[in-house]
Formats: sequence, C-alpha cells, structure tokens
Amino acid sequence: MRIRHAIAGTALSTALLVGAAGAPSYAATSGASACATASWQKGLDGKVVYPDINGVILHQKGPYADCLPGYSLTKQTKLVYDCYTSNIHQNTWTHVTAYYSNLVLEGWIWDDKLPDGGSFTKCRS
Repeated sequence: MRIRHAIAGTALSTALLVGAAGAPSYAATSGASACATASWQKGLDGKVVYPDINGVILHQKGPYADCLPGYSLTKQTKLVYDCYTSNIHQNTWTHVTAYYSNLVLEGWIWDDKLPDGGSFTKCRS
C-alpha cells in the first residue's frame, strides 16, 4: 500500500505553461538532475480518468513540484495512466499521457491531485 501525503496546493484554471503550482512544495535534493531520473513505461497501467478539478498540474520533466515545465489541465482532459513512482520525499506521482484539445502531453501528476489517487501499477526501474 502506498502512503500519500496531503499537502495543500494552488489550482489554476487555464491550460497554459506554468510553474510548479498545485503540488508538494518540496525541492528535489539533487536539483534539476532529480527531474530527469524517474523511469516510466508507456501504457503499463492503461486506466483512463478525467481530473475532478481544473488546474491539475502535469510536470513534463519529473515527479517533483520543481520539475518544469508544467501544464495546468482542465476537467475535460483525458488522462491515461502509465505507472506510478515515489520521489525521495515518499510522495507518489503517476506518469500519464494527457489529451488536451489537440495536444498530446506526457508527464507526471502528483497522486493527491488525481481523482482516484493515481495509478496502482508501479513503474519499473
């Protein structure tokens, strides 16, 4: 069973390139290098969900709030789960493929911001 930490975040209501709002405010200990080290596998889980709220942030570079860039997604965004991982702070993040308007985006979403708590299929190292 995964442990989830409830940390308040800021929600944005438009889909545009943004900073690290809406996710835990922990900084990755090894800086930008931590953003590029998380491994994931496309389609490992395959579950389809839609965000419960506008402003869920998708981080394209890694499973930390500081990993930029990010996109603020709307409720109408189709998300397909790939798998989840835990960062060094033991926060779980799910890697997703997001279908927003005519864009196909891939990245990480903090599990506390996903409607069902995120994927339950662990990413392989």
